[in-house]
Amino acid sequence: MTQVSKYPVSSEVYERIFDVFLQTLASLNTKKNVAEFLEEFLTPTERVTLAKRFAVAFLLTKGYSYREISQILRVSVSTIGFVSLDLATGKNFKKVVSE
Repeated sequence: MTQVSKYPVSSEVYERIFDVFLQTLASLNTKKNVAEFLEEFLTPTERVTLAKRFAVAFLLTKGYSYREISQILRVSVSTIGFVSLDLATGKNFKKVVSE
């Protein structure tokens, strides 16, 4: 389960640090640079979690059932439901996953 600090930053600080984070990702330019950055930046658990979440979305767009996805990726049905909701309500997530 993801942990969030009990000491939140102000929305102004959050917006600034998230903007810097996005600028950093956008500047990486190549798959190799992104992979090297994420290898150092994320913990092994975070990398697996993000990859599984993306895989859930991909499999949902390919028509796999919740049960099939759960068995293939070893994720809970509730996790699949959260990703499915994100796909249904998001503007860009489905487009990116489907490409």
